[in-house]
Amino acid sequence: MMKKSKTGPAIRKNSPNHTGDQLVEKQMHSENNQQISVLAENISSIKKLSKSITSTLKDEENLMDDLENGFGKSDTMMNNTMSKLNTLMNSNSGNVL
Repeated sequence: MMKKSKTGPAIRKNSPNHTGDQLVEKQMHSENNQQISVLAENISSIKKLSKSITSTLKDEENLMDDLENGFGKSDTMMNNTMSKLNTLMNSNSGNVL
């Protein structure tokens, strides 16, 4: 509804619907901001978890590399021992011990 002012142009009065629309819009913005905050917290948690998983995987990879190296060394030692035993068994000295 428009009301003409005695001193100037027409002034628009706030209708009840206009104020209600503003309240609904404010509420929607508030809810959106809350949801954005929750999402930001979730993303931060996922990022921390991802970094933790990455660190754990690197540690486990290092452990697996160490284990593989240990088995490789054991394999080499076993092959050398078997070769020496084979040489001893095939020798003509007859001295096994």
